[in-house]
Amino acid sequence: MSETRDVIVVGAGFAGLSAAAALREAGLSLAVLEARDRVGGRIAPGENALGERCDVGGQYICDDMPRVMELARVHGKTLISPPGEGRARGQPSSLSAQLAGTPDPSAASFDQAWEVYQELFESADLPPDLRDKTVAQWIACLAVPAEVKAALTAMLTSIWCVDLAGLPLWHLAAHCRCSKTEVTELQYFLGETLHSLAVDLAAPLGGDLHTSCPVENLSWQDTGVHLTAGGRPWQARQVILAIPPVVVPRISFSPVLPVPLSRALGAYHPGDVIKILLRYDRAFWRDVGWSGTVQWSAPAGLYVGDASPAPDRPQLVCFVAGPLTREMIALTDSARRDRILALIADAIGPAALTPRAFLERSWLDDTWSGGGYSATIADMTAWDADEVLRAGRPPISFAATELALAFPGYVEGAIAAGRAAAEGVIRRLGR
Repeated sequence: MSETRDVIVVGAGFAGLSAAAALREAGLSLAVLEARDRVGGRIAPGENALGERCDVGGQYICDDMPRVMELARVHGKTLISPPGEGRARGQPSSLSAQLAGTPDPSAASFDQAWEVYQELFESADLPPDLRDKTVAQWIACLAVPAEVKAALTAMLTSIWCVDLAGLPLWHLAAHCRCSKTEVTELQYFLGETLHSLAVDLAAPLGGDLHTSCPVENLSWQDTGVHLTAGGRPWQARQVILAIPPVVVPRISFSPVLPVPLSRALGAYHPGDVIKILLRYDRAFWRDVGWSGTVQWSAPAGLYVGDASPAPDRPQLVCFVAGPLTREMIALTDSARRDRILALIADAIGPAALTPRAFLERSWLDDTWSGGGYSATIADMTAWDADEVLRAGRPPISFAATELALAFPGYVEGAIAAGRAAAEGVIRRLGR
């Protein structure tokens, strides 16, 4: 016998949980179906070898993200600011020159690259000659030194977690304009973990939340939907697919989705990222006045920052992003660990070789997200893909951080997208 609800929300990441909260407040009956055995989606819990809780998925928030900041406040979370004192490093560079206090030309290249990137935030629109270029093509034609191009390539690879040769420049520029900040996006993380906030949002759902319940097929008509999920039948008047666009095609639809929706979903490409948390006995990088922040131009896609949750818990976070992840994941676990530690040690000293705990989480080809931490449009002609998905095709609505009008790719964007999808459903159901 089918489980019947007003609305079924597929996915219990921040988008799905935010949609569910709005639907419950409107008095609608609902079920949240989550394929994983936990909530949070791409915000994932972990525990290092010392038994300390960590975020092995998304982690950072900032004051320019009002929705997630408000939720953190309401749920009594502790905001931690990463230690910011000291000099950042650019790699490759001369460690001996840095120790001697000589200016770091590699770090200066990253400063210049950031200024070039910031100009996209200020542009009202792209010039016509750039609208059909990829980010890689745009960088290649910039009138800046080669080392600045290399730094810009590395920086954007780390941010976007994709091969820049497949990323439309118009897509990057649009994201820049809708994600403006006055502070760094890495301003805070939560002492209790960001994943704990997802657990708090899920708590009021009680028996309406069903984990380990992947949706297998979905049949639909104007009057409602029928699903099979977790081996059980479900039905509802409306459904919100609060899952990444790259995962939606795994569901079997009957009838098939309209061509505009199918094309929009096919325009997205998942990000590739590996996150590593390195716990040390002491913050040795500060002994010589370094902040712990290191950005590599070679290999491109490697970034390290200080993510110490407390003075007595010094910790670095390392991100391996874009094409470099495929190269790294092809190594054995021990060989990958040794290579990453060697690269970090070359940047900030041999003490980096001996962390007390090394916690790694690969998001490549992740079963229920497709990758991390968000997908990007890879089709140069898919100008309206996000608009098509935001409109959906009632009774089917879409909600994912990729579709947010502000801060797409962040938890802030996921919350906004979930609430927006719920508001549309509420209007259609007359509530």
